[in-house]
Amino acid sequence: IAFCDQTQLFGYEVGATQSEVATIIGADDPYVLSVNLRSPRSVFDRIVEVQAANYQRFSPRPFLPDTLEEIVTEEPKNALEELLNRLEAEGVSFEDTCLLCLDAAWKEDLKAAYGNRIRIEYIGKFRGIECPIAIVWAYGRFDEAALVCAYSRATTKCISIFDLAMLYKGYLGKFGEC
Repeated sequence: IAFCDQTQLFGYEVGATQSEVATIIGADDPYVLSVNLRSPRSVFDRIVEVQAANYQRFSPRPFLPDTLEEIVTEEPKNALEELLNRLEAEGVSFEDTCLLCLDAAWKEDLKAAYGNRIRIEYIGKFRGIECPIAIVWAYGRFDEAALVCAYSRATTKCISIFDLAMLYKGYLGKFGEC
């Protein structure tokens, strides 16, 4: 059995196809089934909506509509401030949230402004890690794989903040089409 996740391969990385892995380990061509247990069903469904796959995907989790929130705004920093205020008012703990930057250039700026209120990580260093509430800072330079990876880090809720100008310019890939 081989476990591979080509869906989280960033643009600067080199991967291997399933057939190449099968050849390397001397196995027959695989039939792939991916069962998603981590992500809330609405997050899983959103990823399926924007990312084509040549394998079967399934989530046994029930659909809960309040587990995915996508905010599109002209003022991302204002939206983040309002979101943090709302989460604090709801009693959400610091340990249960993480702000995931898709562009490493934003990490230090956001840490300086909000680091005392929320854990802030660059998605390139957060693969394989999860958090109950993932807040996706979809601003700056990033590829669609990073966005999918960030969405899939959430175990309870995913909240994304998109810049309206990036959406308008078509920089959000398939996330901007749906």
